Amino acid sequence: MTGWYQVCKGLVVALALSIGVAATAAPVSETLMYAGDVEAALKEARREAEADPADIAAQERLIDILLTLGLDDRAVDLYRKRVQASPTDPNAHYLLGRALPDARGARESYEKALKFEPTHARSHMGMGAIHTAHGDFDAAIDAYSRATRFDGSLAEAWLGLSRAHLAKDDVAGALDVSRKAMEAAPNDPDAYLTVAVLDPANARQVLEQAAKLASGDPRVHASLAEVRLAENDAKGAIAAADAALAIDPTEPAALKAKLFARSIASGALDLDGYRRLIAARENGGDFDALVARYPKSAVVLAGRSQARLQTGDVAGATADLEKAVAIDPDEAEICAAYGLVLLQQKRADDAIPWLAKAVAARQWDGSLGIAFGRALTAAGRHDEAITAMAALSSHRRFDSDVAIAHADALLAAGRAEEAYQVVLGAAERRMDDKLVIALMAVATQTGRYAEAADIVEQIAIATKDPKARDLAARLRAKAQ
Repeated sequence: MTGWYQVCKGLVVALALSIGVAATAAPVSETLMYAGDVEAALKEARREAEADPADIAAQERLIDILLTLGLDDRAVDLYRKRVQASPTDPNAHYLLGRALPDARGARESYEKALKFEPTHARSHMGMGAIHTAHGDFDAAIDAYSRATRFDGSLAEAWLGLSRAHLAKDDVAGALDVSRKAMEAAPNDPDAYLTVAVLDPANARQVLEQAAKLASGDPRVHASLAEVRLAENDAKGAIAAADAALAIDPTEPAALKAKLFARSIASGALDLDGYRRLIAARENGGDFDALVARYPKSAVVLAGRSQARLQTGDVAGATADLEKAVAIDPDEAEICAAYGLVLLQQKRADDAIPWLAKAVAARQWDGSLGIAFGRALTAAGRHDEAITAMAALSSHRRFDSDVAIAHADALLAAGRAEEAYQVVLGAAERRMDDKLVIALMAVATQTGRYAEAADIVEQIAIATKDPKARDLAARLRAKAQ
């Protein structure tokens, strides 16, 4: 069960934002997910799914966003009701199979769908995912091939077919499949991305085509930025990275490419230095020689700082970052690194301005926002810490770490009752192991065992979440 769930849920999460790309205009829920507004994306996905129950792509988006947020039970409950209402509808059985976390149940649902409609492409696609998770790649290839034969527009099926070939070390087969996908589903970003990786000699041409036909996917622009950077086109890399970040400000490849491209464009680094720096970061290398050769490159100094931190040389790492921010005081990643290393040394007052600057540029970064809140708390600036964490919580309502950090800021200010409400609200949205521990802690500080037990029991009934049920029992025992 676990293997199926991890493999297939990972595939679903990876595809959650590419479903529906073939449409001329991206669905609003997809745009919101790319922008990092998960709660708004979920609300919009629900609206889209309810507005047109026959729109299977909309139902898939809702399922995938629910799974991405860890709200698996809600997805299963929703689509089990659809099966109960339409027991002979193959789409209903397929959607339930997509939502189910266990391989056996998912397989049964797909097989029921195929019993009612043997050419149901999406159910063959689902079977392909199950075979892949079980390591039966020949069967996966058969299932995915049927899916693409019955519906050539299914981007997810083409991607699964390509991955199954790669799992068998059949690079030529995967490349052939991906090229066919480019023709059958020309708005599918994954086909171009796969071809670009498997045929690097033609990567730039393929990705520039993708940037026109699948322009709504940030990965396309981020990959193009990396290719342009490798060809010493720093300005082109920055432009492509900016296009990716305009869609998804969190896109890691775009952030990295832009960081290096800016250093090259400024003249502080060159292509050879970039390659040497990447090699040193990945495999270890002589950072001292790199710093000597490129003394005005903030990214080189930041690279040595990271290496020094790994060896425990905190003083050396701090000195490198101090020089780096003097060279480039507006680079968010370097400001963040400097602020974090200062906070690590309990220099909260010194860390705050650098973390504040980084947070202003990367408001989507939950871990950075948490560090900023903790620095403010450590400096005794409790009201500012609470304000910062409340703002972060409003954007990341399903992030348990953010909710707990918000509660910690309130507890540090002696506002235990408000901390209790914050954690309770987070648990109502999504229960997980971290929130179980946090809710027990704040209930202990406020003495609200019985009330917390009542509320958590309602959560357990509504979500059928065993964690919520167990926590309610523990809280009830403490209340007694």
